[in-house]
Amino acid sequence: MPAPSTFRVLGHTHERLAHEGDELRLMVPSTPAHQVTAHRHADAHLILVLRGRYATTAPTTATAAPTRSRSPLLVFNPPRTEHQDCFAESQQLADARFLSLTLSASTWLRTAGALELPATPTAMCGPAAHKISRAWLRGLGATSFAPLHIETALILALDPFVHDHALTLSESPSWLRTVRARLREMVMEAAGPVRVSDVSAQFGVHPVYLARAFRKRLGISPARYIRDVTLDKAAALLGGTRRPLAELALDCGFFDQAHFANAFRQAYGVSPSAYRANGGAARRSAH
Repeated sequence: MPAPSTFRVLGHTHERLAHEGDELRLMVPSTPAHQVTAHRHADAHLILVLRGRYATTAPTTATAAPTRSRSPLLVFNPPRTEHQDCFAESQQLADARFLSLTLSASTWLRTAGALELPATPTAMCGPAAHKISRAWLRGLGATSFAPLHIETALILALDPFVHDHALTLSESPSWLRTVRARLREMVMEAAGPVRVSDVSAQFGVHPVYLARAFRKRLGISPARYIRDVTLDKAAALLGGTRRPLAELALDCGFFDQAHFANAFRQAYGVSPSAYRANGGAARRSAH
């Protein structure tokens, strides 16, 4: 039996986003195929190959055969997965890139208890993998909303693997209007970040189910809606109060004033202080 690995994912980390034990990383592989031995990963994780040829024993969702595919390729590995997955021997490792999303034990326990996920490693490729890769890279490049970005990465990644059986929630417009209204209330009332799981728990559904219904009916993800309302809240506070920027940043769920200023400038095209000085007269840019 393979020995438990002393690593989570083989590779050098270029960028990292972490929150409460969950980690999203952009990595470059470091071990050639002939040096990769059979090993076991204790944690649940997903590998998203961006560049390079990758060999995995996980069958794709469309076939029972092992997969050897060019990017993008998304591989879902439950906890205690034993494998010898690696980049092809002919692959120049310095040219390859992959993303990894590692889940803490508590996150996996909550997720596995609520979703009907594959019990064994499974892979997928195609348009869905492209969409997920773009979202994960955007999350890594962001300087704020780390909990929300990691949660969004997990929701997007697991959605294709969830069996498409009847959902346990109503997808009616009235139900989703209630969800949207509650999300807005939570953002406006909270003195800190709001996550999709915060509202899904109140409605007794998993975030993946809620996000799927939200996008289908409203054309926008819950995470995007939370971010937009947070920025609306920040703009209103800047225009209507003289409270210190550091205090407003914390109230709106940012890590600190610097993260707040960066996110605000990206959205509105001006700094928070300039927006306040202009009496709130700034145009929000596309984001």
